Amino acid sequence: MVLRRAFSFSDDSVSVALRSPPYGGAGDNGVTWESQLQKLDPAFHLLRMRRLQSAWYQELFQSGRTPYEDPSRHVSAYTDEMRLWWKSTPKSTPSWLRPMYELELLYSSVYVMSPSRRVASMSDRETVSTFEDCIAFSDMMVVALGDADTRSCYTPHEALRLYFIGDRFLDTIWKNQDRLLGPTRTPDNLSASGPDNASRSIRCIEQLTAMLGDFGRRWGRSGDLQIIFNSKSEVVLAMLRGQRRRSGLVAGGVDGAPSYETPPLT
Repeated sequence: MVLRRAFSFSDDSVSVALRSPPYGGAGDNGVTWESQLQKLDPAFHLLRMRRLQSAWYQELFQSGRTPYEDPSRHVSAYTDEMRLWWKSTPKSTPSWLRPMYELELLYSSVYVMSPSRRVASMSDRETVSTFEDCIAFSDMMVVALGDADTRSCYTPHEALRLYFIGDRFLDTIWKNQDRLLGPTRTPDNLSASGPDNASRSIRCIEQLTAMLGDFGRRWGRSGDLQIIFNSKSEVVLAMLRGQRRRSGLVAGGVDGAPSYETPPLT
């Protein structure tokens, strides 16, 4: 998906069942198939997400052409399936892998709510969800890239994901300024009060810019993504800073939001 190419787990040529033990009991070494397969539960769980992604990606962005009569119902069904996937994460999943699963969920949720031929525009609920999921994704990536133990797991594909999240974030803010740039709203309470969203948005854009720059230092071609993102974000940042000045707020950090410090190249 990050390369915007077709992929499918539903075609007959690639429809392969997940591995299952061929028989009960133990092998010659006394190790059972069940115990061996249990160690692979986290990998199988990720494959289940790939199947979910394949279904909606093909339907919304590859093969589907006719707009849905009730797009929100379809989008909600896809996002609900992925949230159930997240909630059913195997207990045997290592603690370091769980944040990667959550990043997968956030990225996929933003992707599935993006406008397509099937879904021409986002509902108010989807707009707010996209805004909040983009910020959550950025905050989690800051933590992930600052962890020396897992940092090496992230590749240039994460740069493409970051750019996609950033692009959707900019577009969502620009087209929904009146709806988003007030008190914090949630999908379940569109009028909730809370911290200033202009400051939260500026912080998110700054995080994304810094992380894209870091990926550019590690993998040269990824640096072009930061240049493009910088160009796109200039007008949005100017608007957000103007909004903050008009609100009488001073520049500063957002409570609870992690700051990104470029780690040494490894």
